[in-house]
Amino acid sequence: MLQATTDLNIDEPLTVPNYFANVRSDNNTVLGVVGKDYHIVQNRDAFAFFDAIVGGEDGILYETAGALGNGERIFITAKLPDYIRVGNGDDVTEKYIFLTTFHDGSGSITAAFTPVRIVCQNTLNASLKNMTNVVRIKHTSGANQRLENAHKVMGLANTLSNQLENIFNEWATVRIKDDEVKKLIQLALCPNKETYGLLKKGAEDELSTAYKNMVEDAFCLCNGK
Repeated sequence: MLQATTDLNIDEPLTVPNYFANVRSDNNTVLGVVGKDYHIVQNRDAFAFFDAIVGGEDGILYETAGALGNGERIFITAKLPDYIRVGNGDDVTEKYIFLTTFHDGSGSITAAFTPVRIVCQNTLNASLKNMTNVVRIKHTSGANQRLENAHKVMGLANTLSNQLENIFNEWATVRIKDDEVKKLIQLALCPNKETYGLLKKGAEDELSTAYKNMVEDAFCLCNGK
């Protein structure tokens, strides 16, 4: 009989062949269980490629950095010196390069361009959904060497952002109806599975009052009310 439990009632440690636990050296917290081909990339090594460009003549500066959970997920962002401007007003979007990596075996080292300033799990998720010019590096042998080449994404970021600026300004000339704006807001509010299902089948009358109020409040803000 199989049993899912953390209480094995054994005197000796249980060894699982070809699997290893990633453990923090400062407090012995287990961050995750990985396979035999997993190669540890220390935080200082993952972030090293930022050091070559931050604070230089290009004006790229460190912006944010953090650890999520028990430290199994980390991120760092660097802010580019200019921004994307839409129209002739004050509607601007900052530009960032970010890197995130997992120590629990659930993902690769990822570096990319994003317009989102990362400060928490939610903004990291938003960046991962909106990232471009992506470099992904698996935690395998040779990861450090490939990471040294990840700075190439930096040179691509400004070129891409100039293209985005042209696209955004073209979009700014397109007029959309209030109902269409509300549909965009509904999806942007990250609905749960049940709400998303109702939106997909057009059953807006069945949406919760709280969710409808959030959509309406966001819509009023978009219209400056």
